[in-house]
Amino acid sequence: MPFAFLATYTTRLSIYGKAQHLPLSQALIEFSGSRKKAQLLALLMPIQRAAEQCEWIAAMIESGEIYHLLRWQVEDAIHLLDDLPRIEAAGIVVRMPAQWQAGRPARPRVRAALGAGAPSRLGLDALLDFHMDVMINGEPLTAEEIRAMLMVCSGYVVSRLR
Repeated sequence: MPFAFLATYTTRLSIYGKAQHLPLSQALIEFSGSRKKAQLLALLMPIQRAAEQCEWIAAMIESGEIYHLLRWQVEDAIHLLDDLPRIEAAGIVVRMPAQWQAGRPARPRVRAALGAGAPSRLGLDALLDFHMDVMINGEPLTAEEIRAMLMVCSGYVVSRLR
């Protein structure tokens, strides 16, 4: 499941009052020349501050990847989300897809139903009578989808799902 990443900047508003975003590589062209060097440095300063806090941003600057559209894997997007407070504290505004509530991806929701059936007596069947669903945006996930999500996230233990 790839994600797209593009570092942009804004220089003006559209006629409708919305910020017009341009790829960061365009800033190198727009602010080239000695008279605009201070503007370019001011634009890149928040990125430099973020790179001091996040090694992966420093690596993107060093390689020049920060200036290009990138295809990210889930692990790359997780780095961004984990470091979001540091990135925003450096002065960078992070834009996320609209369906990611409050700038975060949809969180899995777990619903459990206990004791759906009335047991005839107290026993193992009564103790293990439950049903659990995991959903994202109201859509139930399969056991394989849950397993794949857990495998990607570090720090989780994946148990056998049925």
